[in-house]
Amino acid sequence: DMSLKASRRENEYGLRFTGYLAIKTAGSYTFSLRSDDGSRLFIDGEMAINNDGVHGGITQTKALELKPGWHKVVVQYFQGSSGAELGFTYEGPGVAVQPVPLWHEQ
Repeated sequence: DMSLKASRRENEYGLRFTGYLAIKTAGSYTFSLRSDDGSRLFIDGEMAINNDGVHGGITQTKALELKPGWHKVVVQYFQGSSGAELGFTYEGPGVAVQPVPLWHEQ
């Protein structure tokens, strides 16, 4: 599960979450990545969202055309100081807005 509890520190750390997303229906899928501080989303090795930098909570979205099959998803996150937040959802044909299941890589 994608959680900041994976960190053993409160500030100045980075995390990487990975997973595979099963797409059943071809079409446009909208991904939303919210973070305080920086984050980046990669799908199938390509950067889809760059929400990098030291900032308060900011949400960025990106619509992507995806074909049926498994797609590799990677979220990179870093926490500077004060305020920590990370959220990642998607929606698309036949899929209501929901979190993307990812796990922490050590």
